[in-house]
Amino acid sequence: IESKKDRHSLFLVDGFPRDAKNLAGWHRIVGSKVAVEFMLFLECDKQVLLERLLKRGETSGRIDDNKASILKRFDVFES
Repeated sequence: IESKKDRHSLFLVDGFPRDAKNLAGWHRIVGSKVAVEFMLFLECDKQVLLERLLKRGETSGRIDDNKASILKRFDVFES
């Protein structure tokens, strides 16, 4: 069982860094203050992602959960 202190020192960083500029900012701000223990990379078919994000958009209230915005995010991710 983790101590209370340990639970507050563990973080999940989701979807970051998105690009080299984000990574450079991470190194500039965080530097060696944090020990990144591992990275988990999940890969999924674009059509499945699109369907899931469109479904999320039905209830999320996010204005960017539409097909055009999602496809643009895919392009940005791949560039």
